[in-house]
Amino acid sequence: MSQSPNSVNVDQDVEVLMRDGCSLQADVYRPAQAPEELPVLVLRTPYDRRVTNQTVMAPAEWYASQGFIVVCQDARGRFASDGEFDPFTNEALDGHDTVEWAARLGGSTGEVGLYGASYAGYNQLLTAVTRPPSLKAIAPVISGSDLASEWIYPSGVLNLNFVVWWSAFLGLDMAKRSGDDEHFQALAAIVADPTAALALSPSAVEPLMKLPFYRRFIGAEVDDDWWSENRVLSRISSIDVPTILVGGWYDVFNEGSIAAFRQLAETSDEHRLLIGPWCHVPWSAYMGDLSYGGQAWGNVVDHAVAGFFRYHLKGEGKPSESPVSYFTIFDNVWAEADQWPPGGTIPRRWFLGSEGLANSAGGDGTLTEEPSAGDSPDYFVYDPAGPVPSLGGFSCCFEEVAPLGPRDQRPIEARRDVLVYTTEPLDELLLAGPGYVDVWISTRAVSADYLVRLCVVEEEESINISEGIVSLSEEEIAETGDNGLQLRISLRNIAAKVRTGSRLRLHITGGSFPAFPINPQTGGTSPDGQPSPPAPASHTVYHDETRPSHLELTILPIGDEASNAGFRRIGI
Repeated sequence: MSQSPNSVNVDQDVEVLMRDGCSLQADVYRPAQAPEELPVLVLRTPYDRRVTNQTVMAPAEWYASQGFIVVCQDARGRFASDGEFDPFTNEALDGHDTVEWAARLGGSTGEVGLYGASYAGYNQLLTAVTRPPSLKAIAPVISGSDLASEWIYPSGVLNLNFVVWWSAFLGLDMAKRSGDDEHFQALAAIVADPTAALALSPSAVEPLMKLPFYRRFIGAEVDDDWWSENRVLSRISSIDVPTILVGGWYDVFNEGSIAAFRQLAETSDEHRLLIGPWCHVPWSAYMGDLSYGGQAWGNVVDHAVAGFFRYHLKGEGKPSESPVSYFTIFDNVWAEADQWPPGGTIPRRWFLGSEGLANSAGGDGTLTEEPSAGDSPDYFVYDPAGPVPSLGGFSCCFEEVAPLGPRDQRPIEARRDVLVYTTEPLDELLLAGPGYVDVWISTRAVSADYLVRLCVVEEEESINISEGIVSLSEEEIAETGDNGLQLRISLRNIAAKVRTGSRLRLHITGGSFPAFPINPQTGGTSPDGQPSPPAPASHTVYHDETRPSHLELTILPIGDEASNAGFRRIGI
């Protein structure tokens, strides 16, 4: 046993046997000056237990210093643990067995909590569904709740940048364990700079195609049972322990955290939701082109998670009476509510309009609260050879390899293949919830993607706060009638203050690369089975009396009429 300077003792390389005999390795942290018995917190990770989640959360020693025994374990087939790694496949049962092992540790009260971020958050949900008897609370952080619709295929479109980089990152340890140095070096090159790999068709990235789970992710191998077995949201009602879910407005998995909380909140008032202004990684008061102020640092999460466990595992302290705490962007304050979206919210619509030339921010596109009767449609040509680049947004995992966060969109808005619709200066607004865009389109493309992006414009700077995408197949486009095809594109949840004099702005375009793959606009495959060669195509957006394309957002009224359950400023 080693003792660190902060008086936390560590037992390293502790063996934990699974029901099938597989040996997983863990380190156990204990406060040096501890009472006779303490509850146990368990973090299970594929990213090296010695590092734990320090890119976002406090080290294991800090959690131990808060009065817990802490177990950090390498997942099956990762780093020091035996077995074969297949993302998520064994986490439910391995997590169950580890919880019950932890409950029997010397000095344990027998009560166990699970914590951790990203993968280490999702595997908590998989474990909790199995209902280990000793599990009493969980804290899934930036983890979402559905692998298919959040991790890999948000809105049904491959999460390209994330899937390519993350698969290569996971593959590094697998290649190292197998002794394949050539494969290791090829994957390391993708991790360092995924640009070349992203330019290829996903199935043409040879180092990644050697990874079975990558082939499953991109659909090269169909495994419907795997997807259903590892999908938590459809089984979320099986979770019967208090849960605190943590997300970030620019985190790629935030929609899943909200969806899980909304379902769990129907079963118990012990569940909590905390959403900061962050990307997936890191959690900073400075993100992209915004500064959020001193209250936005990520240690907010550690204090909230530790306090949650102190209450549910030790009976100490008192949880917040409001189950939802969230950060309001541009106002730079924390608020609390009794539900999400907050009580008292109302829908508000803005209708698209133009004189037929909404191309770029220099065009004539408008957003008004009254629909136009006889507007001309807008046209843009999208060329897959020169796709609209991703600038900021909702990806994973580090700024060096992925476009993420709030960024000034003026370089995007200068392009003619981006339709831009803007309101007049507005009175103060509070956005708090999801939104959507109803848009009527037609196209000469065989297949197509449509991406919408919501921005707040202050003076000249245009900051992205939400987006959504849909992908249309050849069959769907073929069904387009004379009046075009009506699409409803969901926008991500957001809490943001639109200050007096600011404007809302909406983009409509044909994609965002490398956040999403480039749609060739020529269908999926050619007659010989090869990927279809890309080709430019024109697209039409209608907004008239019979086709009232519009933006709808969730608004929280400001002032005396606002519900107390909807917005209460708090200090964190």
